[in-house]
Amino acid sequence: MKKHIFYFLAALLAFGAFSSCQDPDYVDPTADRQGLTSLTAIFTSGPYVDQEAVKLDISDPEQTKFVIPIPWYFPVDSNSVTTPYMTAMRITATMDYNCSISPGLGVLDLTKDNYFTFTDNKGNSRQIDITGERTKSSACQLLTFDLVEAGISGVIDQDAKTVTLVSYSDIPSSSAAVSISSHATISPDPAEVRDYNSDVQFTVTADNGTSKNVYTVKKGIPSKIPNGIRTDSQRKLFQYDISSLGVTDGSKVNPTLAVMGKYLVVDMGDGTAPIYLNKASGAKIGNIALGAADATGSVGADLAGNLLICNYCTSGKLNIYKTNSPTTAPTPYISLDNAWGIPLGSHIHVQGSLDGNAIITVNVDGPYAQHFLRWTVTGGGAPQMAGDEAGSPLVEISSAPGQWSTRPQDAKVVARSTNLADGYYYSYYDNNNVFYCGNNNKTISYLTPLSDNGNFNYEPIDTRAFNNCNYFVLYSVGWFPQWSTAGHLFFYDVSSAASFTGSVDGTGTQKLVYGFETPVNTTVAQGSGNGDVVMMPTQDGYMLDVYYIDGAGLVIGGVEFDCIQK
Repeated sequence: MKKHIFYFLAALLAFGAFSSCQDPDYVDPTADRQGLTSLTAIFTSGPYVDQEAVKLDISDPEQTKFVIPIPWYFPVDSNSVTTPYMTAMRITATMDYNCSISPGLGVLDLTKDNYFTFTDNKGNSRQIDITGERTKSSACQLLTFDLVEAGISGVIDQDAKTVTLVSYSDIPSSSAAVSISSHATISPDPAEVRDYNSDVQFTVTADNGTSKNVYTVKKGIPSKIPNGIRTDSQRKLFQYDISSLGVTDGSKVNPTLAVMGKYLVVDMGDGTAPIYLNKASGAKIGNIALGAADATGSVGADLAGNLLICNYCTSGKLNIYKTNSPTTAPTPYISLDNAWGIPLGSHIHVQGSLDGNAIITVNVDGPYAQHFLRWTVTGGGAPQMAGDEAGSPLVEISSAPGQWSTRPQDAKVVARSTNLADGYYYSYYDNNNVFYCGNNNKTISYLTPLSDNGNFNYEPIDTRAFNNCNYFVLYSVGWFPQWSTAGHLFFYDVSSAASFTGSVDGTGTQKLVYGFETPVNTTVAQGSGNGDVVMMPTQDGYMLDVYYIDGAGLVIGGVEFDCIQK
């Protein structure tokens, strides 16, 4: 992989800056004013040692007392209290140019007052006090709402604080299953059976006991905008470090994702049973019942909530198993002799519904990596191999330049629709162009990478139709978390396939709808550059969810878009 001299020099400069500012603390400029801009508390012991607990942003340049709000629980969706760590938290600061704190910051007891002298860049000094306080969460959102007996999922409008039960007819009395912000409470009890043909109100109270939201549950049909997602409708679902899922070394995992109904499934690609999460909050629920399936490869899911689990196969058989429940052991679905002796299965993707029409794609690594495997499903029947025009099971991407390699530099291939004639998208590390290819296996158009493309892996891609439009998502995995090379998510409107040109950052003809940079765990040495991204519309057709996982930066997250007319 490519290690640019720029990053090497940047790392040396950064090291020099840190090593020369121990006592007192001097920090490069971060804002155009005189003062502290932030304080960060970092764990010094326990399972999350060296991880950031919280960052306190400071807006008052004259402030003298700083109370760092340590989360009551860490991670926030766990029951692990932070009391044992309060007496020894490492504190770092960012300040304006040529400011200093004396003596230098280090490990502090945040249960006490810690006094320092702060000197601004004009030489003015004052005493400051840094302490901490465990703080309960103010989050109080209703995240999902499902009527159990009636089989209806509510459409939640977080702005209006409404939950719409989509129904044209009377709703039978039912209990409700809900998910809410971590450690919040809800009243009245949604588990009680009640009549939802008239409006019902629920109050979600945050863990701090004061922040509250009142949601009105009502029957109705929300209006949709004519096409695509509503402008600025994006809403962050969750984002956290995957070390809370048991990952401590990014080089040991090759993570893939799938959305199975109300669950987000995470397969680390190391043979352990995939994990399933609440897809709205990211909270871990449990492990997928694996049965005889082999989870060394990847996971993928269709629009109907069916999950596929496949092995990583360099010889013998590629075995793909299928299930529609996290607690029901999957059953055999596809078995293929690997007559070529090549690596198969680091990514599997399903476009459409396995209960109706679908296209399944499995990528290939190694010497045959400019190929992939493909099956079609018609009317919910058995999958049929759809090879190339010469009848070979391996579909060759004849116009792909360069050569893909093995993990963690593999590829991903996703069908544009359930119609073979619509072609497919594919991307892989090293070349880092993102290609759109016709069914004749010739490149039609492509997106060019950013200038420092060698520092990213552009392999994670996905595409889905939503509200009369087509969308495409790319997640670039940063290879060098220790140099703060962050991952990036790029979300495009590809309703016009012909416009798939320009750069991945949206310059050119391709329409970049949304994008952002993800955080990194800077304590992680360069490891797996693998990751994944999945996009899935909700079955009611009102929401489009996008999830990403980064095996280098050790981050997992989700963002949601909607098409509700407001």
